[in-house]
Amino acid sequence: MGINVDASTRTSNNKDNLIGKILGMRPDLPAYNEDGTINTIDRYTENPLITQQNRNESYGKNLSASLFLEWEIIKNLKLRSTGTVTYAHTKS
Repeated sequence: MGINVDASTRTSNNKDNLIGKILGMRPDLPAYNEDGTINTIDRYTENPLITQQNRNESYGKNLSASLFLEWEIIKNLKLRSTGTVTYAHTKS
């Protein structure tokens, strides 16, 4: 008889490209509109302030467990039965 268990968790916040967005922002464009809202600039350029406010987070939990039973019926002849349960939860 035996059991194998593997469990893991993870958390990530993908704001890695924020510096790239800041460096790619044209300095002649204002960060804010005259009414105080964030300037969306155009369809292809994202304002770094919007990048900073975006939530790009993910969480995950994983669990995997296997149980096996082995019975030696006669010498060199074994019967083995295995069952596995897997649980995974991810939120992005």
